[in-house]
Amino acid sequence: MALNIQTFKTRALTALVFVLVMLAGLLWNQASFFILFSIIHFGCWFEYQKLMERIDPDYKQISGFHRYGIMIAGWCFLWYFTNDDFLFLGIRMHALGFWTGLILLFILPIVELLFSKELTLKNIGKSALGILYISLSWGFMMDMRTQQWSSGISGYTIPLVLISTIWINDTMQYLVGSF
Repeated sequence: MALNIQTFKTRALTALVFVLVMLAGLLWNQASFFILFSIIHFGCWFEYQKLMERIDPDYKQISGFHRYGIMIAGWCFLWYFTNDDFLFLGIRMHALGFWTGLILLFILPIVELLFSKELTLKNIGKSALGILYISLSWGFMMDMRTQQWSSGISGYTIPLVLISTIWINDTMQYLVGSF
């Protein structure tokens, strides 16, 4: 496949807008970082669930409570990894994430057992894998942003370097593959 200049221009413009949004979320403050990665978290979950439905049509049968409950349970990881830096109505989001996640850990299976038309362990397993793959990963990114590094590195430096290397790798892969 040869390099298509029009496609490359479209991708470059889209990437520029994306980079500006990402840099604003990464560098502005911790709250913007949390909001940005919360949006990314839910976007990843929607894509993950669509992918699982394509791989296994039985996954389409999960209940709405399962579908959205698992996303919110995963979001609790982001709350938990804020490391006491955020307050919501006077409550530390770290503690809120822990207790909400713990409550969901018990409520999700009970509701699934009581109200599910067809309970399959493989669907629960796929959702649990999503928690590890998506939510835990973004939670660790949140943790890196909120850490107070003893070496004098700012909290945003490591996430910024990680995301930048992924962007550079992706761009170079596209260019080399096109040529």
